[in-house]
Amino acid sequence: MSGLLRISACAESGRRITFLLVKRGEPYNLLGPYLDCGRFLEAEAARPTRCLRIQGNQFMTFVTDHPVIVPNILRWIGIGLDSANSRILDLMEKKVENRVLRVLSTLYEKFGTPLLFTSQEISEIAGTTPESTLRTMGQLRDMGIITTQRGQIRIHDPAALKNIEFGSLKI
Repeated sequence: MSGLLRISACAESGRRITFLLVKRGEPYNLLGPYLDCGRFLEAEAARPTRCLRIQGNQFMTFVTDHPVIVPNILRWIGIGLDSANSRILDLMEKKVENRVLRVLSTLYEKFGTPLLFTSQEISEIAGTTPESTLRTMGQLRDMGIITTQRGQIRIHDPAALKNIEFGSLKI
Protein backbone atom coordinates (compact mmCIF):
# COMPACT_ATOMS: atom_id res chain seq x y z
CA MET A 1 0.00 0.00 0.00
CA SER A 2 2.92 2.33 0.73
CA GLY A 3 6.63 2.31 1.48
CA LEU A 4 9.46 0.10 0.29
CA LEU A 5 10.10 -3.58 1.03
CA ARG A 6 13.31 -5.50 0.52
CA ILE A 7 12.49 -9.16 -0.21
CA SER A 8 15.18 -11.74 0.46
CA ALA A 9 15.38 -15.50 0.25
CA CYS A 10 17.02 -16.92 3.34
CA ALA A 11 19.06 -20.04 4.01
CA GLU A 12 19.09 -22.04 7.24
CA SER A 13 22.58 -20.66 7.87
CA GLY A 14 21.12 -17.16 8.10
CA ARG A 15 22.61 -15.97 4.81
CA ARG A 16 20.22 -14.19 2.50
CA ILE A 17 20.03 -12.85 -1.00
CA THR A 18 17.92 -9.82 -1.80
CA PHE A 19 16.09 -10.47 -5.05
CA LEU A 20 13.31 -7.90 -5.13
CA LEU A 21 12.61 -4.34 -4.03
CA VAL A 22 8.89 -3.68 -3.83
CA LYS A 23 7.41 -0.20 -3.96
CA ARG A 24 3.82 0.95 -3.61
CA GLY A 25 1.30 -1.16 -5.50
CA GLU A 26 3.64 -4.07 -6.24
CA PRO A 27 3.04 -7.59 -4.90
CA TYR A 28 5.77 -9.28 -2.91
CA ASN A 29 4.83 -12.95 -2.52
CA LEU A 30 2.80 -14.28 -5.42
CA LEU A 31 4.42 -17.71 -5.36
CA GLY A 32 3.56 -18.56 -1.76
CA PRO A 33 -0.04 -19.64 -2.38
CA TYR A 34 1.08 -21.93 -5.22
CA LEU A 35 3.85 -23.76 -3.36
CA ASP A 36 3.11 -26.87 -1.35
CA CYS A 37 6.10 -26.28 0.88
CA GLY A 38 7.06 -23.16 2.71
CA ARG A 39 9.92 -20.96 1.56
CA PHE A 40 11.75 -18.82 4.08
CA LEU A 41 11.45 -15.30 2.72
CA GLU A 42 12.14 -12.12 4.58
CA ALA A 43 10.29 -8.90 3.85
CA GLU A 44 12.07 -6.00 5.49
CA ALA A 45 10.68 -2.48 5.44
CA ALA A 46 13.34 -0.12 4.12
CA ARG A 47 11.00 2.82 4.74
CA PRO A 48 7.84 3.15 6.82
CA THR A 49 5.53 0.71 5.07
CA ARG A 50 1.90 -0.43 5.08
CA CYS A 51 1.09 -3.78 3.46
CA LEU A 52 -2.09 -5.51 2.50
CA ARG A 53 -2.15 -9.19 3.46
CA ILE A 54 -4.34 -11.79 1.81
CA GLN A 55 -4.42 -15.33 3.23
CA GLY A 56 -3.23 -17.98 0.75
CA ASN A 57 -6.58 -19.75 0.53
CA GLN A 58 -8.43 -16.44 0.09
CA PHE A 59 -5.99 -15.44 -2.62
CA MET A 60 -6.52 -18.72 -4.49
CA THR A 61 -10.31 -18.29 -4.29
CA PHE A 62 -9.99 -14.72 -5.54
CA VAL A 63 -7.85 -15.80 -8.50
CA THR A 64 -10.27 -18.63 -9.34
CA ASP A 65 -13.20 -16.20 -9.25
CA HIS A 66 -11.30 -13.55 -11.29
CA PRO A 67 -9.16 -15.37 -13.89
CA VAL A 68 -8.65 -12.13 -15.83
CA ILE A 69 -5.90 -11.21 -13.34
CA VAL A 70 -3.81 -14.32 -14.12
CA PRO A 71 -1.72 -12.60 -16.86
CA ASN A 72 -0.80 -9.85 -14.37
CA ILE A 73 0.17 -12.43 -11.76
CA LEU A 74 2.35 -14.22 -14.31
CA ARG A 75 3.97 -10.91 -15.27
CA TRP A 76 4.86 -10.14 -11.64
CA ILE A 77 6.15 -13.68 -11.09
CA GLY A 78 8.25 -13.30 -14.24
CA ILE A 79 9.70 -10.00 -13.01
CA GLY A 80 10.64 -11.58 -9.67
CA LEU A 81 12.13 -14.66 -11.32
CA ASP A 82 14.12 -12.59 -13.79
CA SER A 83 15.42 -10.44 -10.94
CA ALA A 84 16.46 -13.49 -8.92
CA ASN A 85 18.15 -15.10 -11.93
CA SER A 86 20.04 -11.91 -12.75
CA ARG A 87 21.28 -11.69 -9.17
CA ILE A 88 22.49 -15.30 -9.21
CA LEU A 89 24.29 -14.83 -12.53
CA ASP A 90 25.85 -11.59 -11.32
CA LEU A 91 27.17 -13.32 -8.20
CA MET A 92 28.65 -16.11 -10.33
CA GLU A 93 30.14 -14.06 -13.15
CA LYS A 94 30.54 -10.37 -12.46
CA LYS A 95 33.20 -8.51 -10.59
CA VAL A 96 32.12 -6.68 -7.47
CA GLU A 97 32.30 -3.30 -9.21
CA ASN A 98 29.97 -4.41 -11.99
CA ARG A 99 27.44 -5.77 -9.47
CA VAL A 100 27.38 -2.44 -7.66
CA LEU A 101 26.92 -0.65 -10.98
CA ARG A 102 24.00 -2.88 -11.96
CA VAL A 103 22.37 -2.29 -8.58
CA LEU A 104 22.74 1.48 -8.89
CA SER A 105 21.45 1.43 -12.48
CA THR A 106 18.47 -0.78 -11.59
CA LEU A 107 17.58 1.31 -8.55
CA TYR A 108 17.83 4.49 -10.61
CA GLU A 109 15.47 3.06 -13.24
CA LYS A 110 12.95 2.04 -10.58
CA PHE A 111 13.16 4.97 -8.14
CA GLY A 112 14.91 7.86 -9.89
CA THR A 113 17.27 10.12 -8.00
CA PRO A 114 18.12 10.63 -5.23
CA LEU A 115 18.32 7.00 -4.18
CA LEU A 116 17.52 6.77 -0.49
CA PHE A 117 19.83 3.86 0.27
CA THR A 118 22.91 3.56 2.43
CA SER A 119 26.11 1.98 1.18
CA GLN A 120 25.38 -0.92 3.55
CA GLU A 121 22.04 -1.50 1.81
CA ILE A 122 23.69 -1.27 -1.62
CA SER A 123 26.28 -3.84 -0.56
CA GLU A 124 23.55 -6.23 0.68
CA ILE A 125 21.66 -5.96 -2.60
CA ALA A 126 24.86 -6.36 -4.63
CA GLY A 127 26.02 -9.32 -2.55
CA THR A 128 29.33 -7.76 -1.62
CA THR A 129 31.08 -6.20 1.35
CA PRO A 130 30.48 -2.61 2.46
CA GLU A 131 34.20 -1.90 1.88
CA SER A 132 33.99 -2.98 -1.77
CA THR A 133 30.84 -0.95 -2.25
CA LEU A 134 32.42 2.14 -0.70
CA ARG A 135 35.52 1.75 -2.89
CA THR A 136 33.43 1.45 -6.07
CA MET A 137 31.20 4.38 -5.11
CA GLY A 138 34.31 6.45 -4.38
CA GLN A 139 35.56 5.76 -7.90
CA LEU A 140 32.14 6.75 -9.32
CA ARG A 141 32.24 9.97 -7.26
CA ASP A 142 35.73 10.75 -8.58
CA MET A 143 34.42 10.28 -12.13
CA GLY A 144 31.50 12.68 -11.45
CA ILE A 145 28.88 9.99 -12.10
CA ILE A 146 27.40 10.11 -8.59
CA THR A 147 27.45 12.22 -5.46
CA THR A 148 26.61 10.88 -2.03
CA GLN A 149 25.35 12.21 1.26
CA ARG A 150 24.33 10.25 4.32
CA GLY A 151 21.66 7.81 3.12
CA GLN A 152 21.38 9.43 -0.33
CA ILE A 153 22.95 8.71 -3.68
CA ARG A 154 22.45 11.13 -6.56
CA ILE A 155 23.01 9.71 -10.02
CA HIS A 156 24.21 12.46 -12.37
CA ASP A 157 25.00 10.29 -15.38
CA PRO A 158 22.79 7.18 -15.49
CA ALA A 159 23.98 6.29 -19.00
CA ALA A 160 27.54 6.04 -17.69
CA LEU A 161 26.48 3.27 -15.30
CA LYS A 162 25.42 1.19 -18.27
CA ASN A 163 28.56 2.09 -20.23
CA ILE A 164 30.71 0.97 -17.33
CA GLU A 165 28.71 -2.24 -17.08
CA PHE A 166 29.57 -3.05 -20.68
CA GLY A 167 33.23 -2.19 -20.26
CA SER A 168 33.44 1.21 -21.99
CA LEU A 169 34.83 2.95 -18.94
CA LYS A 170 37.55 1.66 -16.65
CA ILE A 171 36.91 1.57 -12.93
